[in-house]
Amino acid sequence: MKNLPKYKVGGFEIVRDLLSLSELKNLVEFYDEVFSSQEAYDNGDLYDMAGKEHGNNMRRWKVPQLMHPDRYCPSLKETDLFKDASEFASDYFGEKATVTFAHAINKNPHCTAETPWHQDAAFWRPELKYNSVSIWVPLQDVDTHNGCMRYIEGSHEYDVLPHQSVNNNINAQGFELASELQPKFLQNVTPVPLKVGEAVAHCPYVLHSAGANQSSDFRRALIIDASIAHEDRQRKCHFEWVEKRRTRRSEILESMNVHWTGEPA
Repeated sequence: MKNLPKYKVGGFEIVRDLLSLSELKNLVEFYDEVFSSQEAYDNGDLYDMAGKEHGNNMRRWKVPQLMHPDRYCPSLKETDLFKDASEFASDYFGEKATVTFAHAINKNPHCTAETPWHQDAAFWRPELKYNSVSIWVPLQDVDTHNGCMRYIEGSHEYDVLPHQSVNNNINAQGFELASELQPKFLQNVTPVPLKVGEAVAHCPYVLHSAGANQSSDFRRALIIDASIAHEDRQRKCHFEWVEKRRTRRSEILESMNVHWTGEPA
């Protein structure tokens, strides 16, 4: 793999030949099993990222999301996919990078919910500047019909912009770019259709989203984050949207003294 100029300029880039067909089959089987896992739900790792809490009645969920899928399938860490993701990040940063985090999304068929526009870093620790790359790996062909990724090219030049809970509902799982900023920033949207085996890599500061799944099948995606050492911010800041949120998952993490990490895509 090699450094990709467009990723440095625009904030994202397509990665070719990342997922093999043999590993794809195993991942799809894992998704079919884990997205009904009571254990993952009880741990707060499995939830509906689209908005309202519906308990563990997963048939009512719109966009099931699983944090830390490697907890429920430890062999994921040994796959060529994870190794190649680490290699891609290492080539980009010019030093050894490691996979630090992953999450999985299983958008339901005929799901009208779109993933809100956001920056990944808006979900993370405000005292750090992140040196990471998120690699979004679809488990089927994706386009604008079934919810491919879309970006605001060049928006990674900004630091974390103000966000809010989705629809200003502090009980919603996700965040979105503050509504008053959307007319200014959400111009010239670039959709990124992909074939199976391909992925799209982006930095944590680029604005991105994913469309509704209008197809009759699940839209499955695995997101892998790889990074080198992060940097302390020189000036203290805080993310009030994180502090205000009150969800089942955030309460479980707070009870464990764990900071919320991860984001929808």
